[in-house]
Amino acid sequence: MNIDRISIYLTSVPLKQPYELSFSTVSDLESIFVKIIAGDKVGWGESTPLPGYTSDSKFSVYSNAEILSREIIGKNLEDAKRIIGFKDGFSRSAPMLAIEMLSGEITWTGQTKKVPLVSLIKSKSRDTIRDEVATAFKNGNHTLKYKIGGNVADDLERASHILYALPDGAKVRFDANQGYSFTDAVKFVDGLCNSKKVELIEQPLKVQEWSGTRRLSQHTDIPIMLDESILTEKDIIKAVEAECFSYIKLKLFKCGSYKKTERLISLALENELKVIIGNGVSTALGCFLESKLWDKTSELKLAGEMNGYLKVDMPVINDITEDRGMAIYKDQNIADLINESVLAKYTVSKKELYL
Repeated sequence: MNIDRISIYLTSVPLKQPYELSFSTVSDLESIFVKIIAGDKVGWGESTPLPGYTSDSKFSVYSNAEILSREIIGKNLEDAKRIIGFKDGFSRSAPMLAIEMLSGEITWTGQTKKVPLVSLIKSKSRDTIRDEVATAFKNGNHTLKYKIGGNVADDLERASHILYALPDGAKVRFDANQGYSFTDAVKFVDGLCNSKKVELIEQPLKVQEWSGTRRLSQHTDIPIMLDESILTEKDIIKAVEAECFSYIKLKLFKCGSYKKTERLISLALENELKVIIGNGVSTALGCFLESKLWDKTSELKLAGEMNGYLKVDMPVINDITEDRGMAIYKDQNIADLINESVLAKYTVSKKELYL
């Protein structure tokens, strides 16, 4: 089965509310979609690069998707996979996902699935934070998340409001997105006083600061989760050998392929690391696939972070919804679910390649 046609879409999708990170504020999801047709079969992939999280940009991912597409048009699926390669990165994931769908490496059960979702708390003042926490818990979210990584005093004040309002049985994750120095990270964890309501602190230091992150993990009983530091099998082994990390975070686009993400999940679990799956900046296509990947970690019962589709009014797939803090989807072929008219509405540039 050879590839007959490839469509590449660069889209810009406004968020319902700005998404504030330590390194930037995101107002739009700028996603690249790839549709590949081989015979009577169709495969789809998505990549949403986030400035500050990856060196890839929307332009480099879009350009690279076109370059790879020109190399694989007319090729069979195995040759196409070899050409794209299994390296990490946002620039390969969209065409690779489409190929994996076409080749049957992503399978479908037809079952309706439910995945517990983390709820992002966005407020900054005491009363609005406490109201938002209460609303999230009432909605069925038992794991909340808050972005930190700015001024430590401000972060600690807001954290105290969250912890005060957090009901028994609920947990909060604090995500610094590499925003702290070692000194500030120590101030933050010390200020939390090892609260049992804190599930973890995510990527407090820069990607390359393994030594400092290791020392921080040894300094506090609050678990540290590595996110941006984990790209490859070697990174997982490095985390295991450090003997002080409990959690890693995996995102589909960062890993570069569905099957590679599965392998990284298996490697981490085999080495007794807890794995959290999900991307808060992805449309429904990526969130759908990450919800499927969550099944591999379901015994951990950890809330997934594939909630990007809730941040936009772009139902490129109508078949993933949310109810009572759960992502709900029917595990069926995405090629049958894509709403191309919705995709076209948000497309700012498109390339078509034919045999």
